[in-house]
Amino acid sequence: MQREAMSEALEELLFDSDVVGARLELLLPVDGVYWRVLEGVSADVFDSDASSAALSNGLDWPLDPLESYVTATPCADAVVAVGVRRTMLQAWIDVVEQADLPLQRVDWLVSCAQRCLHHLSSGWTGDVAWLFPHGSAVRLVLIHDGVPEVDQTFARDGLEPDALISEIRRSVSAWQTLMNRYVPLGWWLSFPESHNQMFMLLIDAARQDCLLNQPFAWNPAPWGEDSGDDPLEPLEQLALFGMLVEIH
Repeated sequence: MQREAMSEALEELLFDSDVVGARLELLLPVDGVYWRVLEGVSADVFDSDASSAALSNGLDWPLDPLESYVTATPCADAVVAVGVRRTMLQAWIDVVEQADLPLQRVDWLVSCAQRCLHHLSSGWTGDVAWLFPHGSAVRLVLIHDGVPEVDQTFARDGLEPDALISEIRRSVSAWQTLMNRYVPLGWWLSFPESHNQMFMLLIDAARQDCLLNQPFAWNPAPWGEDSGDDPLEPLEQLALFGMLVEIH
């Protein structure tokens, strides 16, 4: 929300990287953006303000229909709606404008990463369980045929690893029982390698579950000496790779 400081930082970054004539593609952060799966509607349902406001009232998310932007994209036999507060999106647009850059595209980190995950796991015929960090918590997304059917967050503060694993297992079992669907699960863990081992306990080899994680063919290099050698977070890398996949 500090537009002037952010635009100056962006300008300095591009100048120091010797980038001229850049077009910006923006990935909105995890917080402040929400999604819902809709059935029985078309992707143009949010094209008119009247239908958008009427439908948004029933989406059960903390967004005011009159103070938010909503977009919808087809996803298998359903539609995925993504919403963001106007103030948040406008703040980023202002940052780009103050940096005198053309804004090519806006997407959301989570939905872009999920589409990339679907692309990378296209050879897997079972369902997908995707885990990634959300602040100090852990977020679980359960996916069937490319559609994110469950999105649940588990607090980690004060919780032993065994208790967290048990809570995640209960959520997965409840979903499978509700859907009456007991197919193998492919797990994708978007954590640093040092944290993945804890969640390997979720993979039930007796039910033919497996780990879907695979190395990326692309990883951006640090832009300068002051940027450090730390790699991108796995969730960020998945989303950025997803943007490249969609471009090509």
